[in-house]
Amino acid sequence: MRLFVAIDINKVGVEKLQNYLSNKFKFNPRNVKPIKKENLHITIKFLGEKTDTETKDIMSDLTRIRFDSFKILFDKMGVFPHMRSPRIIWLGLDDQSNKKLNDVYFQINDVLKKYDNGYNKSERKNSSGNQKFFPHLTIFRIHNNYMIPNFLSSPSDRLISEEEEEEVNTISLKKSTITSNGSVYSDLLYINATKRNAY
Repeated sequence: MRLFVAIDINKVGVEKLQNYLSNKFKFNPRNVKPIKKENLHITIKFLGEKTDTETKDIMSDLTRIRFDSFKILFDKMGVFPHMRSPRIIWLGLDDQSNKKLNDVYFQINDVLKKYDNGYNKSERKNSSGNQKFFPHLTIFRIHNNYMIPNFLSSPSDRLISEEEEEEVNTISLKKSTITSNGSVYSDLLYINATKRNAY
């Protein structure tokens, strides 16, 4: 089965931003398709195809993860791979959120390194050769080589507000199943925060 570790994103602010961009730039949903609310997530680690035995071992290893709940805030937007041939529109996190999520990433990466397939779009080497995690939230998928307006040249005034911060209390091991209607995700394991912070 095809596995990955992720954080679900449930704030309505993301859906509001999708609607705002769709209306402002008149996106045709056949070409620029918003990610459904129930599928919004930040991938922490992609594991790829694993056997049933490997999946059981991964679930056991993930029970070693310990983290306190924390909040994340989206403050930037981009496209992948570039404006000349965009395939997704994504939201990025502010520096503090990036740091908190990287702390969790390094824990997960450490306990699951024996399953590493050497491929993760969110991982990059820095100048010293160390691995760093660049989390992002995909909010649109772009099809048919559709060219979108260069709205990234001036930051949107409608990115998620501080009031729409996402509180992270749970990390999930997910299974991805490819269907004729796209990928369907199901949760195999929940890793809950050992302590919820009082905000």
